Amino acid sequence: MIRLTSMLHSDELRDVLERWILGRFDPVDCGALKRLVNLNAYLIRRYLDDFARSLLEATLDRPVQSFPVTRKGQLKDFACHNPPVRTPRVDAMIAHYRRFPEDYYRETPFEGRIYYVGEGGGATYVLSSRSKRMRRIAEKSARRIVEYIFREIKRRADELAAERAEQLGIPKDRLITPVDLQIEEFAHAERRIIKAIRTGRLLDQPQPELVIHDVAGVKVITDFVPLDALRGYFERESRIELLEEQRHEGRYNATNFVVRYRLDKQRLLDQPPDPQVAAILAARGVAEPEEVAAAHRAFVESADDEVNVEVIAASYEEMMESEIGRAMHENRIIEQRRAQEYRGHLAKNVEYVVEYAFSFAISPTREIRELPLKVWVKYMPDTFDDVLKELWSISASTSIQCGDGTDPTSEIGGEQALLSATALHE
Repeated sequence: MIRLTSMLHSDELRDVLERWILGRFDPVDCGALKRLVNLNAYLIRRYLDDFARSLLEATLDRPVQSFPVTRKGQLKDFACHNPPVRTPRVDAMIAHYRRFPEDYYRETPFEGRIYYVGEGGGATYVLSSRSKRMRRIAEKSARRIVEYIFREIKRRADELAAERAEQLGIPKDRLITPVDLQIEEFAHAERRIIKAIRTGRLLDQPQPELVIHDVAGVKVITDFVPLDALRGYFERESRIELLEEQRHEGRYNATNFVVRYRLDKQRLLDQPPDPQVAAILAARGVAEPEEVAAAHRAFVESADDEVNVEVIAASYEEMMESEIGRAMHENRIIEQRRAQEYRGHLAKNVEYVVEYAFSFAISPTREIRELPLKVWVKYMPDTFDDVLKELWSISASTSIQCGDGTDPTSEIGGEQALLSATALHE
């Protein structure tokens, strides 16, 4: 169903997510999901750094350095540090950013690196890489799936309208449907989809290939690497195949490329997780500490040879528009969330299940007996909050379980019962 093309073993991950969304949970998936999500989180950073360095070495005649970034504020600050281009618009954006930094989502988590030329005060941003965070992957995956489900619901609602027109003996385009009946037919079509998921009949239908290419990507500044130089690099580099090129114009102007990148598996094998990373992978349940290196090797050796990488090429000024200007990335994400056309409980549940799958993968919880969420059941957000916290053994309740003082088996009695939830609220 949903295929994340920047990830190693993307087909296996697609199959696990599809089973969980359709309520066909298999306990074996727990270990697979731990391995797929966490080893990809490590390996994407490795191959993306190789990709970025290779691109810059081939297109720049200057030495390049880099450093890791964990918050968007670090990236925005460095982008403003030594502008390679000065225009009235650039100066205005930087001045406003420095005057009102609290307006710019500076604490947004970011997993990537900044690549720069020059030293000290003369250091200048030329490229940044980033791997999409699991929360954003879950949200984007859910949005793609929901868009597909919404199209299916509308198609089935249209079929109901066609049946009604046929019963009335008139062409469908002459059918006038009252608004309340349109709503009823849409709800009926939605129930049909939910029933097909619940009973497993949806599995009998060919599932669409919904691809996401931008889990791993780089943004390169065309003032340093012009578009022609970038295209020339894609043509010359034997490990890269250009798949897509798309020009975006409007509030933010840039060219987006999707390239297929052949992995240097030997280099990945030569960079096994160090003790600190191995400890994190073991704590998340990928493997026992002494088995992490072997798990890493087996994962790389059995992976597909190629992954897809997104390359965004924009001028420095346009890049600044996307970071602190009229097309600020964080604002665009919020707009996307608001613009989602279908917001029924089925849509929200798909998002819940996908986010739960990724959250489970990075949690210390080793296994679950069954999925706590089903896409056909209605939930309050509070339920999802509880389910997520349970993965880290965190109680979401302010209540304190107390006995009433009369049960001899009660752990808490007598005066300690005053600590009950009722007493707290009084």
